[in-house]
Amino acid sequence: MYALISVIVLSLLPVTLGDRLWDSYENENFRPQNITGLNHWLYGWRGSYFNGTVTLKMNVVDWTTEDDSDSDKPCAAFLNKTLELSYDAVLAITKTVQGDRNPIMVILTPWQRGINLTSETHTADYSWWDLPFRIFSLPGPPKLGFPIETEPTWNLTTSLISDSAYSLVGAFNYDPEFFSNAGISLKFNHTSCSYNQALYAGAILTPSRSKHLAKLNVQTPQLRGQFDNASASLSIDGFFQVNPPKVREEGIIAGPISISFLGSVDSSRSDDMLKPVNDTPIWDLSLGFKRDLAGQLSVASRLMLSFSTLFCYAIVGLLTCLVLL
Repeated sequence: MYALISVIVLSLLPVTLGDRLWDSYENENFRPQNITGLNHWLYGWRGSYFNGTVTLKMNVVDWTTEDDSDSDKPCAAFLNKTLELSYDAVLAITKTVQGDRNPIMVILTPWQRGINLTSETHTADYSWWDLPFRIFSLPGPPKLGFPIETEPTWNLTTSLISDSAYSLVGAFNYDPEFFSNAGISLKFNHTSCSYNQALYAGAILTPSRSKHLAKLNVQTPQLRGQFDNASASLSIDGFFQVNPPKVREEGIIAGPISISFLGSVDSSRSDDMLKPVNDTPIWDLSLGFKRDLAGQLSVASRLMLSFSTLFCYAIVGLLTCLVLL
């Protein structure tokens, strides 16, 4: 009998000790680092991830005043026209990280068509500076071991609007005393008055004390959206300015901009959103804890299952021994 009990206890030791590689950073909301095939640059935090398309609509207006030179004006091919561009994108709506005062964290990442940043193998050689833009609710991607010590980029509010859906509103956080208008970096390739394809680079703007672009009456960028376990939509309204190639006839393009995203949940890379209890969404510890990217039981879950199975065998064994005594 004692020999049987010793065998049972020894067999349980590896299970109770657990797999140290599967340690979580639950308090800081970082997923385990050993999830095979997961691009942590895009999916490193517990929450929901949505695959979809983001569309930019830019209305080009004559922003110049009497004090500006004629070469500043947008070229005639763009003036009073709407430029429309679209990109594949991932919208991340996740639990906050340590030091973030917002109820959730939001990251919108678009990229040019023809590549796929959702796959880990496509990220090693990609220049992140080539992204058209990136919307962060924080100043940058959170890093493990570095608490957030700065103001958020966006001030966000969430509200429960049904049994499983939330609304999201926000405003860009900026310093009104700052003279620069630059808020969110923006770049894209487009035909121009002089080239078939040209790179335009600039920013989505914030109000400032500078008189530059005063005619536009630049307002604070605004964000609104809605999401649940199945889909998400997000829109951002503001003003933009981009500088064209250095050709006198091109001019500076500026005006109102609207960014809209619509997508569906990426079930394999998302965690399960739990039943709402208030206006702040919560997620289960799913990916990396209960399952992997393929939907299989994770190491932790297999360990728990093994523990339960061995525990049952131990009980049966002990009862058998007692009966035989």
